[in-house]
Amino acid sequence: MLKRPIKELNMEIKTWLIFGLGLIIFISLSVAVVVGGRTDWLLSKKLAATREAARPADLELITIIDANCQQCAGLTPIIDLIKKENIKTKSERNIDSASPEAKALISQYQIDKIPALIVKGELNKSEGLKNLWTKIGEIKNSDTFILRNVSAPYLLVSSGEIKGLVELILIADKRCPTCYDVTEHEQILPRFGILTDNSQVVDATLPDGLKLVDKYKIKLLPTFILKGDVEAYPALKSIWSQVGTVESDGTYVFREGVKQMGVYYNLITNTAVQPATAVQPPPPANAAPAQ
Repeated sequence: MLKRPIKELNMEIKTWLIFGLGLIIFISLSVAVVVGGRTDWLLSKKLAATREAARPADLELITIIDANCQQCAGLTPIIDLIKKENIKTKSERNIDSASPEAKALISQYQIDKIPALIVKGELNKSEGLKNLWTKIGEIKNSDTFILRNVSAPYLLVSSGEIKGLVELILIADKRCPTCYDVTEHEQILPRFGILTDNSQVVDATLPDGLKLVDKYKIKLLPTFILKGDVEAYPALKSIWSQVGTVESDGTYVFREGVKQMGVYYNLITNTAVQPATAVQPPPPANAAPAQ
């Protein structure tokens, strides 16, 4: 057997070493390229997801109004709530309920109250929007929202009747100059969604006021009464038993709540009373925004 020269063997070994080293380098580079490409892809995907999450939702807003219902509540507070949720309005239109387009939408979505609001587009773009829809209305066909919780006063589509018209009568008493200001109620009632159709202040010592005091057997002054369609305001109804009564003729009379307002006049003892603590009733957590 012929022995191979040492020099030739060394060359062969060097060749294999160089080849092996090159193969290792090639494999390492390939792995690095694959891993780097995967990392870049994941990073790009994450950046794209972040940009998509930050992108405003594209929405179309359609408000249906009745031009003849001057007393009807506006929808500005609701629309403002929607616009706070990072949206982009593709279009925003007001259409009259008498128009062919409005009639078609009223029929299609079984709208029973005017004003009405229809929102179309990317309704579920954010958690904020998803939560908002469930509180105030209904989603149809995944991309159309219909406002159902319409604040009074509103017009009933079925009858054309305006629901939620309320008269506020404030009853003061000039015998008690230190009593709380009865007009404070005009600032409190809107917290419950109530904007009165008309209001007036009468004095319990004069004929108009005395007549009301006698009719409803009022014992504490100042106070107020509500006449009309108070039933259209569920937020107020939910707490009324704590502060007043509903009379047989449907009139709401503010009674025990007087003691929470400040100094008041007791007609039984004919004296002014300073309550230990005067606390104004807070707005209900689920009250509709004041219109």
